[in-house]
Amino acid sequence: MNFKPREVLAIANANKPFVVEQLDKLRKEWSAWLEYGQGLGDSPDFDPNTCTECIKDGYANLRKHEVLREKTLVFIANNFTGYGFLFENWPHHPHEEG
Repeated sequence: MNFKPREVLAIANANKPFVVEQLDKLRKEWSAWLEYGQGLGDSPDFDPNTCTECIKDGYANLRKHEVLREKTLVFIANNFTGYGFLFENWPHHPHEEG
């Protein structure tokens, strides 16, 4: 096994209290999303014959999740360094999909 040192995750923004405050807001948004998502049933958008499982929650909820994910990725990229390890197991960076 080859050990490759990686860059240390660090706050790059000089206004660290702001970053912590915004990070806590994002964490609360993700917690609310999880709670909301756990209560979802199958959407009328979902047809098991033509749709993948990810559509079970409906297109509107899929879009809400994508927006929250992009918001989080932009926040991380704008305020941290050394975050590349977050994407090591992704086939491509999530913000480059499409």
